[in-house]
Parts: sequence; C-alpha cells; structure tokens
Amino acid sequence: MSTTITTAVHGSSDMTGPKGNVYLSQLDDARSNRQWSRVPELIRKLVKTNPSLAQYTEVAKIEASFNSHLDSIGSDGLSLGRSDADETLAKSIHDLEYMPRQSFDPSTKLIHSVVLGQAYLLKGDFPAVLKELSKLEWNESSGSGVSTKYTKIALIKRHAILGVAHECLGDIDEAIANYSRVPIHNLSELNASEAYIWAERTYYRFGLLATSSPKENKDSTLKALRGYHDISRAMLSHEGSIPGMHVSRSRRVHMLSAYLSYLSAVFRQNPKNSQIGNETHNVSVLYEKFLYDMTNFPTASESNEKIEQYTEVLMTNWNAAVPRDTWDWALIGDDYKRYTNAVLSSVRRALAVTFQSCSIMRQSVVLLLALREYDEAFAAFDTYLAYQDQFRIHQQSGGEHATGDTTLSLAGVSTQVINVCTRVKKHGDKAKAYAEKLLTWLPSDKDTANNTVNGSTSSESPVHSLIMAQAYGAIGSAFFLHANQSTDEKVYKESAETAAKYYQLSTDLGVKDQEVRLEHAIFLARSDKISEAVELVKKILLDNESHIQSWHLLALLLTTREEYDKAMKVVETTLHRYSVDQLRVDRDKHALVQVKLTHIALIEAVHGSESAIGELANALGLVRGIYPDENQDEKPHTEKRKSHHRKSLLGSVHRHGNGHSRSKSEIDPTRLAEDFSKTGIQERLPKRPISTVAQRKPVSDKEIETLRYIWLVIAGVYRRAGLVQEADQAIVEAESIAGPCADTHAETGLLVIDDTPSRALDEFEAALDDDKYNLKAILGLSQLILKYSNDCEPSTATLFQSDKDASAAQARARLMLSMAVKSAPGRYTAEAWWLLSQIYELGGRFEEARNSLWQCVGLSERSALRDYWVV
Repeated sequence: MSTTITTAVHGSSDMTGPKGNVYLSQLDDARSNRQWSRVPELIRKLVKTNPSLAQYTEVAKIEASFNSHLDSIGSDGLSLGRSDADETLAKSIHDLEYMPRQSFDPSTKLIHSVVLGQAYLLKGDFPAVLKELSKLEWNESSGSGVSTKYTKIALIKRHAILGVAHECLGDIDEAIANYSRVPIHNLSELNASEAYIWAERTYYRFGLLATSSPKENKDSTLKALRGYHDISRAMLSHEGSIPGMHVSRSRRVHMLSAYLSYLSAVFRQNPKNSQIGNETHNVSVLYEKFLYDMTNFPTASESNEKIEQYTEVLMTNWNAAVPRDTWDWALIGDDYKRYTNAVLSSVRRALAVTFQSCSIMRQSVVLLLALREYDEAFAAFDTYLAYQDQFRIHQQSGGEHATGDTTLSLAGVSTQVINVCTRVKKHGDKAKAYAEKLLTWLPSDKDTANNTVNGSTSSESPVHSLIMAQAYGAIGSAFFLHANQSTDEKVYKESAETAAKYYQLSTDLGVKDQEVRLEHAIFLARSDKISEAVELVKKILLDNESHIQSWHLLALLLTTREEYDKAMKVVETTLHRYSVDQLRVDRDKHALVQVKLTHIALIEAVHGSESAIGELANALGLVRGIYPDENQDEKPHTEKRKSHHRKSLLGSVHRHGNGHSRSKSEIDPTRLAEDFSKTGIQERLPKRPISTVAQRKPVSDKEIETLRYIWLVIAGVYRRAGLVQEADQAIVEAESIAGPCADTHAETGLLVIDDTPSRALDEFEAALDDDKYNLKAILGLSQLILKYSNDCEPSTATLFQSDKDASAAQARARLMLSMAVKSAPGRYTAEAWWLLSQIYELGGRFEEARNSLWQCVGLSERSALRDYWVV
C-alpha cells in the first residue's frame, strides 16, 4: 500500500524506505480519524525519513493546527461569521496562501485547496471559496497521492464547503447540487471518523435545505433524508470511536424526525404502498433508538414532549393504515395484527422513558382495544385516568409544567372503552363507573348544545361535535346497560332516565353516528316509544342504506305492530341485497345471519313451524359463508352424512297426531340407525355429528357461539314442529362443537318436558348449575313445576315425592322468576311475567298475580317477534 502511494506521487519506489511507508499510512490514518495531536510527531518522523515530502507534510501540519483550533472552540467546520480577528484563522489563511502550489502533486493540491476554502468559508468570504474550489480539477484516475483515504475525505469536504458557500450566497440550486454530490456509498469502505462526521454535517445541511426550500423537489428531499438516515445507521457501529458523536446526536434526532414526518405524510396519502411503509418503519426504528437513548430516567421535571410527538406520529400513521370496526374499535381481520403489535411495543418503550404521560398511556389503551386485549386495556385506562386526575390537580393548583390530555382526547378514548364495556363485555357496572368519570371532565350541557367545546372554531366544530356526540352516546349506553342489569327498580328508573338524557344530548348535536343512533333507537323501543324508534331508524337508513343492523331493527319494530308483511319484505330485501362474501366486517356477517333467523321466525309465526323448516339449511349456508373452512370434509363418507342431513332439513316432514312421529312409510330404518342411533333423549354420550358444519372444531369463541346458537335455533324450530328426533339431533350438533352448556341442557329439557319430566328436571338443573341466570332454563323449570303442581294432575307423584317438595319447588320457582323479571332480558319477556303470575296465583297471592299478569299483557302487546339484543 505505502509503496504504491509513494510511486503515485514521486514516480519512484526508492525515495522512501519501509519506515517512510509506515509513517505515511499512520499519518493518513491519523488525519482520517481526527487524531490531530498525533500529526506533528508523525510529520517529524516522515520528514526525517524523506525530506522530499516537506510540502505535503507542511499542508498536513497547517491543517492539523487549524482543525485542532476549530475543535477547541466547538466549531463544526462549517460555522459562519468568523473574522480576521481570529488569529489562528488568519494565520492559517496566510500560511496557505503563500505556499508554492506549482509543485504540488494532485492529492496535496486538493487537500491544500479544501483547507484554504474552509478557512475562507469561516471567514465569511464566500466568493473566495467559489474561486478556490469551483475550478479545482480532480481526476481520480490520475492518482490520489500519498493519502488515498484522506484524499477521498477531502472530496467530501470540498462539496460540503462549496454547498454552504452557494447557500449563503442564495444560490439554493447549486447548494443542493453540491450537497448531493457528496459520495456516501463508500463510507463503510473508508471506515474513518472524519468521513462519517463530514458526511453527517453535509447531509444535515442538505436535509435542512431540501425540506425548507420553497421549490420543493421530492427527489432531492428524499435523497437528502435517505442519505442522512444511511449515514446515521453507519455511524451507530462506530459510536464509541468517533469524536464529537454527542454533538451530532441532537442533529440526528432532529433530521430523522424531519425524515419520519416527511415519509409519514407520503405514507398517509397511500397507506398500501409497502415500500414507503417499510421505509417509514425503518426510519422510526432508528429515530426511536436515538431519541430514547437521549432520554434521562423519567422524573416529574423532565419533559415528555419529544417522545409524545414521536408516538403521535406513529399513531397517526397507524390510524391511516389500519382498518378498525367503530363498533368495538378492534382490528378488521388479522392482516394488521403484526403492525399493531410493533406500534404497541414502541408505545410501551415510550412509557418506560417518560413520566406519567397521559397521551402515551391513552395510545396504549387504543392499541390494546384494537388487539382485543381487554383486561390489559382496562388496567391501562385506569392508569390513564389516574394520570389525568393528577394533571387536573396540578393544573388547578397553578402548576407551571402541568401536561395532560385535552378534554376531547379523553372523551375519545373513554368512548372506546365504554363501548367495549357495553357492546362486547356487557359490564354494566364498569361502564357506568367510567361514564360517571367521563362526566366530570365534559363541558356543561349548554356548551355542548351550542357546539362550543374547548373554544372550538367553526372549522373544528364538526370534529368536536362528532367526538362529543359519540361520548354522550356512550354514556347513554352505559346507563342503559346498567339499568337493564340492575335488580333494583329505583336504580333501574334512575339509570334509564340518565340514559335518555344523554342519548338526547347526543342527538341534539346533530351528528349522524349510526352506532349511537341505533343504540338510541333500541333504548326508545325498550321504553315503549315504538314510533319514535321507527322514525330514528328510518333516519339512519336515509343516511346509510347499507346498515344491516338498522334494517333488522326496523323489521323487529314492525312486528310489534303485527305488520308482518312489511317486516317480511324488509328482511327478504336485506337478504337479497347482501351476501356474506360482500361483507367486510365479521359483525355485519353475523348481523346478516340474525336477519335470516328473523326471517325464519317470521315464517314460523305466520305459516307455522313446519313451513320454517325449509329455510333452516339456508341459515346454515350463511354460517358456512362466514367460516368457509367448515366445508372441508375430513372423511370419505362425510358427504353421505351431509346429504342425509340436508334431506332431514329440507325434505317434506309433517306432524302426525300427538306422537310427533313420521308415518311408517316415511321412515328409513337404515338411516335412523345411522343418524339417530344414540340420541340425547336416551343418553348424552358421545354422539357423531351428522353435518359438515361441525366436522372441524371451531377455533374462536365467536365461531363456537355462532354455530352452537344456530343449531339450538334449529332445534327449537324442530321442537315446535313436533319433530322430536330431529330436534334432538340438532342439539347433538350444538354439543359436538364445544360440549354441553347451559343452553343445550335447557333446550333438551324443553324437548322432553312432556314425555319424561324427571329427565327435563335434571336438564334444567344442569343448565342452572352452569349458568344460574339462564332464562330459558328458569322458564322451563318454572313451567315444569307449574305443570306438576296442579292438584288435578295425576302424575304429580312422578316429579315430587310429597306436597312439601311441591311447595318448596313452587317457592323456588317464584324466587327465580321474581329475580329474573327485575333485570334484562327477563324484564322484557312476557312469558316470564305470565309464569310469575301463575306461581303467585297458585300461592294465593292474587294482587301480585294480577300485577304480573298486566305486565305480561303489556309486553305481549308491544314486544317484537325476537328480542332486540339480536340486533
């Protein structure tokens, strides 16, 4: 290496010995790595070894003294405004100007001009810089002189100095052109501190200029920002060996922040651009490292501002890219789960390096809700509320540095949490507690009605009104759910009144949030304001005619008026308009299944259970559309079983007398032996499912719930049609999905209540063991007790061993029913009130019986065909 260098300069290989070559390499390394204090001694040894290098070493000596001085005064080598009064600067210029350049080799000439041009720049003589460096010719093929590595570094310096001079003279285009010529592709090859430092300085200026130029050039801006990003990544591996890294760290944070902001703006315009998305992610990772490394241990005196700004960018990008269902605020599908977890990890790291940041804790709540991590989300939300309380206390006491979320931010995240409590988890008490907490932060009713939230301007008012409408709607839903779950009549009325108040406030804002208005319409229906509910649903559909849930609610509301033809038209139109394949959100798919079940219920109500049987297979078809994997056959004979099952569902079946059995001509003994060899009536162990829907075990709770629910609906239709064996096999299907449950036990009890009352009693008891609030089991058990408590019934002894047992059973039924009707769904179930009236009458409590009977009559006159919860 050293021999080649010497030859390049002097054309002879015998002008220096081995020691001279070593000293040349050491001098090159010292200059390349900013070890200026080593230069004088290396020059002395080199000149002693080879006096002919005196000019080369003299330039190196002046440069070393010059750079040592710049380091001592904290200059980055590009700072402006230095004057001749600076003796070191003036002396350097003088010495460099009076050196004989004619005999310089190309490398020495390049380095000499760069040092002199830098001195002119610091002096503020920009024309002199251009004169010195603009016409400097350099041809790498002609040889690079004795300092190959440092010569390449000098080229980086040259373009940087020229760029700053042009920038100061107002020639922005030339400045950008020179900055962009700085070669950064060979930084790793050079592996030198001075190369990294000057590349970072140059691209920092380049980035500032490109991002602030009035004539924005996308290519130049991206080149500057990408270049700075690449330089920063390269410097990470040399952080301990590069002098002055701490000086450039704040610049790197600033420039990477600008890069992240720029890319984020581009990304939000097209979130599906994977290239920009990956680039944005890579920049955020590097920026996060620098930002968090600069952050001290979190204390109350430390500002969270920079980290909060960073996480806000992350969240804004995430919101732009990730689709969420505004009903439960969860991700739509699993495609963005990995991305969401990555953002959550960054937010968690931000929490670790900040002190009680309200905004970052709020962001963690939003991400956890999106991932359906509800327990952790509630815990984070509780912490968030505690932070907000501390902020309010600090603010009220006149604290100077109090930082917290705005009322709108708090209202937004509180709405999401309350929605999950009411719509997903059904936690009435928790929802009410959060709603009451939110009310302590919201503006007065008058302010809300006038759309003057936090002094919003007219342009901000729509956004603010939407957030507040959703917040008041969530509060209404919280109190509505709490009212339904309360067993105290006074609490029920108070909560219902509060719900009405805040639903109305949400409506008064005039914002058309379909989910809030749908819940309001259900509340009106529950409050016996059917006409108002119908009008509100129609308004929803005028704004969004594709809202399946509203069509479904409209059909149910029409059934309260016994307008079955209109209701039938609504559901049939909805079913024809949509298919599962067209629907993006699972909730809409399940809503369509519920519409189909209402269709079946309408047919059954108008034409009888036998007529409804023909539509059961279509309901199963919709389920297969939601879970297409269910169509995969596991065994060769599965298709045969499937065809038998479909004939059972779709074939012509009729009731024959009181035995509820088919005529002999219709019975296929082989098929019965195959399909019904072991039914649940005989023994609930173990059965073979006959449909392909249950061939694969469902993998999600929602899938289990849906499939089991469908089969139990089918079982109910068969039961009411008098087809006992078919009903029992449908229960078998329900149990094959995830084992017996309260609902399957209750349905079995209803199926055998006439023929084997003792078995029915066991099934109802088993259901109540699983779920003591199971309404179907409570009604079935009460019905059974009533039936066999009548003195005229000759088979009483088959159920109760004595009158004392019968009286105890009646008391138990009375207690269960009286508790059931105190809260939803029993409060809205006419049959529950009717059975309670019968139990009261049986016990001689006629006044209470009369009151219960009137409740039954009232509900019968205004109840929908199916309960509103199915919406």
